[in-house]
Amino acid sequence: MSNISVGHVSNVIHKNKKYFDENIRCLSEREVAWLQLYLADKISKVSFLSTRSNNLHEELITQLAKLENFKEVTYEACMKMSHVLLPNKHFQLIEENLRAQVFTLKILINEYDYDIE
Repeated sequence: MSNISVGHVSNVIHKNKKYFDENIRCLSEREVAWLQLYLADKISKVSFLSTRSNNLHEELITQLAKLENFKEVTYEACMKMSHVLLPNKHFQLIEENLRAQVFTLKILINEYDYDIE
């Protein structure tokens, strides 16, 4: 990958603000973290190790803005995420219900050898 200037990345982010608002900034931190791991594994040009941002969303946007085909990459990664990662709304029942938590742990322990210790 050629060296891309900070100015170029900022320009791409500014020109595509609406796109990033609708497709990245609306995601939960869990979803953004999943996308970061997925993209770092799939695309050699993307690295989240060298960045020191505390804002996962902006860190992801900065890395995506360095790619010429960031919209295609984002679309494909989000499609994969929708098939692999459960949406946050499905965890509300577990968070609010002790019985559901115990049942979930029992399934994890019995079916998947999950160690809770």
